[in-house]
Amino acid sequence: MLTALAIALSAVQTSPCPAAGTPGGAAVYPGRYASPEPVADALVYVGSREGQLTLQPFWWRPARRLVMVGTDTFQMEDRPDRIIVFTRDARGCVRGMTVAGLGYSAPLRRLDQGDVVPLERVARGDMARAVKEMLQVHPDGDAWLIDIGRRMSLLPSYVGPAARFLEQVAIVRPRSAVYLALGNALVAAGDRTRARAAFLRAYSADSSNADARAALMLLGAV
Repeated sequence: MLTALAIALSAVQTSPCPAAGTPGGAAVYPGRYASPEPVADALVYVGSREGQLTLQPFWWRPARRLVMVGTDTFQMEDRPDRIIVFTRDARGCVRGMTVAGLGYSAPLRRLDQGDVVPLERVARGDMARAVKEMLQVHPDGDAWLIDIGRRMSLLPSYVGPAARFLEQVAIVRPRSAVYLALGNALVAAGDRTRARAAFLRAYSADSSNADARAALMLLGAV
């Protein structure tokens, strides 16, 4: 089931494509933009609030206001180092954007209305399919998935889903670092019994994992 936030974000629709040469305006930019890189905020929402453009990487709360500084170019309010430049195709349609100062090195693609990306499946609770699709695109993406789980754990409404997400990651990638992240997520969720089991698996998989041993000591397991 979608959380209230996911429902609100899913309401963002791709704006109609303007004719070539149409002057830039806030109405042509809102939509969903996907990064091809293995970053935790691989989906970015561009919206509009009180007539002003906003930008919200997937795990950010709240959205940040944007200020136009040039043609198709915006900066994050009070952050001149964070620059967003929207790109258009030959017809003048906004089809993507580049983002400076937020860790994105590749352009982000504007998604069509029917597109669904893995992070949206996470928000809907479809962890198995989300993890499968993420690893299909980035087979060596263990650190990426761990970072997503960590970011989820920082949001009160996603503490439980973070543990479920990392449990699914552990099924397909039963590695020490994954079990350690799962244990941390379970601690955040208040499930110390299952957290202890996850830390034990992390330590069993790699006895040099000092963080797993420290966690076990804190839980009185060693």
